[in-house]
Amino acid sequence: MTETYRVTVEPLGREVECRSDQTILDACLRNGIWLPHSCTHGTCATCKVEVLDGDVDHGASTSFALMDFERDEGKTLPCCAIPRSDIVIEADIDVDESLEVFPVADYTGTVVSIEDVATDTKRVVIETDRDVRFNAGQYMRIVVPPRAGETRRYAVDRTYSMANPPTETRRLEFQIRRVAGGAATDGWIFAGAGDGSSSESGERAPSRSGTRLPSRDPMAASCCAPARTSRSS
Repeated sequence: MTETYRVTVEPLGREVECRSDQTILDACLRNGIWLPHSCTHGTCATCKVEVLDGDVDHGASTSFALMDFERDEGKTLPCCAIPRSDIVIEADIDVDESLEVFPVADYTGTVVSIEDVATDTKRVVIETDRDVRFNAGQYMRIVVPPRAGETRRYAVDRTYSMANPPTETRRLEFQIRRVAGGAATDGWIFAGAGDGSSSESGERAPSRSGTRLPSRDPMAASCCAPARTSRSS
């Protein structure tokens, strides 16, 4: 049975429950607590926080984003770190109080259209199973469907910002530029992903590598988090 620990986020004084197999960042975002972050896989250090009390496993945090002396000083990267006890963290949180924060959630969606809008750029429209509430500039993490006959040990996901206004809550538009060799672009979107492809969406929404997707191929996605500057493949 998976253990659950209490994470207290200072200076907010907010408490959230976090599973022992869940990152601290994911637990916070799913409970409506925004922490600064960008790469979400331990390389940029944007999310770095101080652990005031308790123990964490630093997970896949890279040594240049979280140096050994920083680990000794009690720093961690919540995008990779998972709790090993009840913990208290202190984060550098500067959020506009007038901005509504929407907790990360998971969705199932269906690709309704893919069309060219520019050289090496496609407009992808996904219809979700229910309304998605988000602020302008936020993104979905989409789980990329595998190629026919492909077995994956780990899920492949990519993040893309919504191009439609927040008033359009059911059909989400993404303008996606091709990245040579990209698992999501060359392997799915630019490889003839067909309309009608099914997808599961969540805190972020990915794609799949390979050839044309058969109808109803599962795809997962999550919403929402702030826009990021890195380019997804």
